[in-house]
Amino acid sequence: VDVVASGASVSDFRLVQVLFNGAAGTNAIELVNLGAAGDLGLYRLKIAGVAPKLTLDLGNSHTITVPGNGHVVIHFGSTGTNSTTDLFYPAVTLPTTGSATLYVPSTFGSDTLLTSTNAIIDYVAWGAGGQENEATAVSAGFWTTGTAVTNVAAGHSIQFCGNPGQYGIAQWSEIGVP
Repeated sequence: VDVVASGASVSDFRLVQVLFNGAAGTNAIELVNLGAAGDLGLYRLKIAGVAPKLTLDLGNSHTITVPGNGHVVIHFGSTGTNSTTDLFYPAVTLPTTGSATLYVPSTFGSDTLLTSTNAIIDYVAWGAGGQENEATAVSAGFWTTGTAVTNVAAGHSIQFCGNPGQYGIAQWSEIGVP
């Protein structure tokens, strides 16, 4: 559990699984809260090659309460009912070579914060290095230049296998059953 200077526990949202090469309508990114209960609302997710960034919300509600160790699955290219555990973006698809970057909550319309090492929370790249937002992830100490999880079999996903406070390609592995 992360603790701030005041001693209070805080949420710790992380990217933990990416299925980018599944059958149509099955691609997804899973987030987990490795810290104390928190609000995922208005956090921003940037997918390489997909504009604009996605602001995570439940339509009119910007509150997505996630308990400690709680998971949220973000579904791409499929429809469903948004809830605090599942968010659907039917018009967005995940590229077979790309990256995902999670940023702090913001109500700013500008993308200028997407280059700030103070705003990035997590990053993962697949298929090939040099993906969008890699330089910011490298500057923040979350990734290594030119690296990505590669050679992932069709229908398999990549999964974060590290612990809180660990970042980078060494913490990611292919798994056969997403």
